[in-house]
Amino acid sequence: MTAVATSYSPTVRPDADTPWGQSQSLSFRSHGQPPVEQLLVVYSDEYGDGKRLVLRLASMQLDRLINLPDGWDGGRAKPVLPTTAILAMQVLSQVADDLTPAPHVFPLPDGGVQLEWLINGNGLEIEISPNGELSALGIDAGGVDRIDHEVGAGAAMSTLQIAKSYLHAISKTLHTAW
Repeated sequence: MTAVATSYSPTVRPDADTPWGQSQSLSFRSHGQPPVEQLLVVYSDEYGDGKRLVLRLASMQLDRLINLPDGWDGGRAKPVLPTTAILAMQVLSQVADDLTPAPHVFPLPDGGVQLEWLINGNGLEIEISPNGELSALGIDAGGVDRIDHEVGAGAAMSTLQIAKSYLHAISKTLHTAW
C-alpha cells in the first residue's frame, strides 16, 4: 500500500522483539484521513530475486490486512495487528527461498494471519496468532498429514525448520514440472 497525500506525518514504532530480531511498522496520517499502517520491509543482501519477490508480494497483502476495519467479516473480526503482520513476514523470511511461490495471505478473525501454499495438490498452512503462537499443517497430495505442529510464542524455530524443508520440497515440484 502506498500512502499518497499532500502532507503526512510518518511515525516509526518499534514493535516487540521476536526470535528473528526487532521489527518496525509505520503509521502514516494523511491530511484529513485516518492513519494508514504500512510495513517497513528491509531485505537482506543474501536474499535472491525470487525470495525478495515473495516477500514484496506478501507485504503488499499484509498492508491491506492491517488496514481492515473492525468487523471486516460482518461480525466481530479484528484487523490483523501490525505486530502479527511483522511476525508473518519474519516467518516467511525463514521458510521461503528462491523456489518458493508467494503464499496466499488470509486474515484470521482474532487478528492473526494465515500463510497458505497449495502446490501440485500439496498444501502448507502456517497460522500466526496475535500473541505470537504458530501452528503449521502440511498435507501431501494424497491427503496424508506431513506436518501438524502447534507451538507457543518464542518456541517455533524447530517447527519453522520442518515447514521450510516441506515447503522447499513441494516448491521443487513446480520447477521439475516445467
